[in-house]
Amino acid sequence: AMNDPRVLMQQAAVLITHVQDRDVNTLEYWGENPRTQGTLRPIAQTIVKLLEKAAASAEKQSEAIANQLKGLDDPRAAQSEEMSALATSAAYTKAMSDYYVALSIDKADPKRKEIATRAIEVLAEFDNPDTEVQPFARNRMAKLQMVAGNFDKARELFRSVANGADIKPPPDAFTQYEARYFAAVTDVLARKPDDAAKALEELVPWQQKSLPPGAQKGVAAAAAMLEYRIHSLRATLAQGDAAKKVANEKAVATLLALVRDRP
Repeated sequence: AMNDPRVLMQQAAVLITHVQDRDVNTLEYWGENPRTQGTLRPIAQTIVKLLEKAAASAEKQSEAIANQLKGLDDPRAAQSEEMSALATSAAYTKAMSDYYVALSIDKADPKRKEIATRAIEVLAEFDNPDTEVQPFARNRMAKLQMVAGNFDKARELFRSVANGADIKPPPDAFTQYEARYFAAVTDVLARKPDDAAKALEELVPWQQKSLPPGAQKGVAAAAAMLEYRIHSLRATLAQGDAAKKVANEKAVATLLALVRDRP
């Protein structure tokens, strides 16, 4: 029954914070599993519906006000422009949130790639300096390519954000960190443990140098999670029981160290 685009976007923002802090982080850092995906899916779909309605409602209100204007100096012109900007913001946030829906769907389901592809097409319109969201849009496009299984395209986009060249505003350290970390995750998903290990080896000294002291414990834990996933992948790909055992032992040791450091 809600039609106020501002209220709709506020409701969506609350849910985005909820899933980002819980289910999305779990799936991104530990890997996908059906139970967490099943928990995320209905909330992610609700977020998208709220934002779709917010965009449509704001656009409708903008057009209605514009049709009533009696001249360029009509004070209601500002209201029309405000609603138009709100519609654009809702459309952008909806495309960003499509990532949550795609992430909640099993990778074997073709709907996952369809949703990701449509979202990438929308976000491509924001991948320019005039939008002021270029680094964030490009990182999300990279993640959408990642969940769609287009690993080469994902790496290319992540690399461009990590380097920060020709992006305005320039990506801050945390945005670059996200790009560097998930470039390594992309290698894990592509089943390339050597490439992922190399990316992690380069990431750790970079984050120690580039991120503030208050962030170090968190990113160190994330690095341990990634190290675990690399060892686990090596175990999966191992040829022979001995190699599998060695990789599994390293994976377990990494988890035990993480539990000790972050009880």
